[in-house]
Amino acid sequence: MLASLTNLWSSNAPEKSKADDESNAQKVVIPARRSSMAVETRVDERGRRLGLEDPDEPALKDDPAIFVKVPKAQAKRVTVGGKRAAPETKVATSLVPSEGKDYIDPRVYGGTSLDSSAGLGEPLNVIVSALSSPEVLTRKGLQSYFRSLDFDFECFGLHSGTPQTAFLDLRGPIDQNFLYREVYTPLDHLFGTCIESLKGGNHIRAWQQQGTGAWFLALSKEKDVTSHHDVVPDGYNIGRDEFVKKSQSEPNGHTSFFGKHYRTTVRYVEGLLPVGAQGINHDIAIDGRTAVVTVELLNGKSKSTSNAKVAKAGTTPGKRRVLKVLLSKRREGGLNVATAA
Repeated sequence: MLASLTNLWSSNAPEKSKADDESNAQKVVIPARRSSMAVETRVDERGRRLGLEDPDEPALKDDPAIFVKVPKAQAKRVTVGGKRAAPETKVATSLVPSEGKDYIDPRVYGGTSLDSSAGLGEPLNVIVSALSSPEVLTRKGLQSYFRSLDFDFECFGLHSGTPQTAFLDLRGPIDQNFLYREVYTPLDHLFGTCIESLKGGNHIRAWQQQGTGAWFLALSKEKDVTSHHDVVPDGYNIGRDEFVKKSQSEPNGHTSFFGKHYRTTVRYVEGLLPVGAQGINHDIAIDGRTAVVTVELLNGKSKSTSNAKVAKAGTTPGKRRVLKVLLSKRREGGLNVATAA
């Protein structure tokens, strides 16, 4: 099965139906690399499944060079977002202070917010802010957050194609840290996103910026395997907007995955990316906007708990005094709760 799927990936075979793909995904034989998944699976409240995962998975090991001691700034001004012009400064030769900042504009280091692909670029159109919860900025933490938005690792963890590079900091151009694809069924979290690899959909390339820990993401919606995964018309803007939509699909920007609860806030900045199609891969125009998402890990608190806090905040002082009196009488046994309701 794995061999035939790999051959299909690199060929122009006709597209399979979603039903066929889902059926095949459930019957697949797991290769040795992920064989532990067959031993035991866990299911969450939405029917999503996870197997036993390798705690030493190399792709999820954090890079110790990301958070290094930052010397005094060499640049007079640092761009944090919202500027249309490039920073008016010489290229920094050491890491600039980033405390309290969502990210550092890559141009400060001579970089760009376009990745590099076949001599052209794809927009880094979403940034996971460095002001997010520290756990979210780790590779495992970011993986869990992406899973809460229904993205996960590639089909059986396999990748075909050349990794793209991005220039975000003093390290210069580096390969993408990983690529995640859209989930179509709860089993995709167990076996990987094999269906998206066949029929296309949204996907994420991710790089972490040294010094800040912010994650720069390239979102794009792609065609199926028979079209060689070319990006759909307006696919860069669509990919970004669908990612944001998933993060805001529940009230107050809440999402969850296997006991991890997140709250995402979103703002848009302009000036990091160009407007139009010049220099953009596939000659697809972009609107020049970058979504900056700040992700808060809610420490296992459920959405209902958080919503209760919101409801409490919306009550007036008078109502709160009445509630306090009613609760006091209830504790003293002087209130028939059924009658009061």
